[in-house]
Amino acid sequence: MKESPHILFWQKGMQGLAGPLGRSFYESSGFSPSGSEDAGGWVRAGKSGTDETLIRVCGDCSTAFDVAFWLEERGLFSDWDSVLAESQSAGVGQYGRHWISPVGNLHLVWKLPGFFSAVEGLPLMLGAALTEVFRQKGVPLLLKWPNDLILEERKVGGMLIRSRPDCVLAGMGINLVSAPSDREIRKNSTMAATSLNEKGFFFHPLDLWVDIMGAVREILSKSIEKISDYGLMTGSTHWLWRKGQTVMVYPSEGLAEGLSFPAVLIGPAGDGGLRLLSEKGEIIFYSGSIGPA
Repeated sequence: MKESPHILFWQKGMQGLAGPLGRSFYESSGFSPSGSEDAGGWVRAGKSGTDETLIRVCGDCSTAFDVAFWLEERGLFSDWDSVLAESQSAGVGQYGRHWISPVGNLHLVWKLPGFFSAVEGLPLMLGAALTEVFRQKGVPLLLKWPNDLILEERKVGGMLIRSRPDCVLAGMGINLVSAPSDREIRKNSTMAATSLNEKGFFFHPLDLWVDIMGAVREILSKSIEKISDYGLMTGSTHWLWRKGQTVMVYPSEGLAEGLSFPAVLIGPAGDGGLRLLSEKGEIIFYSGSIGPA
């Protein structure tokens, strides 16, 4: 029988950090509060309790990262614990870009053990694990270097890593029920967005995370063991978007000027970079993004 984590609802919230969790959020999930609030306003959810890890669920917040760091600073956030936010008012993605974060989508921060800080290309490793687990559930995701999840040539999610000494936080955002329109997408975006709902896949954010967390953790744990054997390079290529095809490459230092060049995508390098074959020969690309040619 698959173990399930402890789940805590922040029904009280904290002014300036996170609002109270909306009743409609948990009523539409498979979990509901049981018992009374503790001193911090947290209430344990029923049906949880066989695993030692915690999923803390809060209402609207600036970002789930803010809540996670607040918990970490108070010794309330252990390895493999996670924060799931009902919505975010100031969600961010790659390069600090605004990430639209409405109710119904997945807004999550997961604390990884400190040794993951030594892993170059961690977003790629995490993305590979998520892609594999979703494909096992019938959702044909692809992984776009360095940190995007793609469904039918549209972006459906992404990962963001933030680290402090002995603390590695992995942020994940997945469009479950809604996605920004083409008009809302940044002007220099390489891809339009979609949601799983639009493509016929229906998940509640909490139910989904409880269901897949263990499998994603297992893949990550196995991947970290294979790093010396180029596990990152081989394990992240299976569902890599546009592998072996020509893509447009957008270096981060040239985004404002619209600089780009075509190259054939070979695959990820062992250190998390991207191997490309350009007109000048093979290169390793580290900073920027790629898009359709």
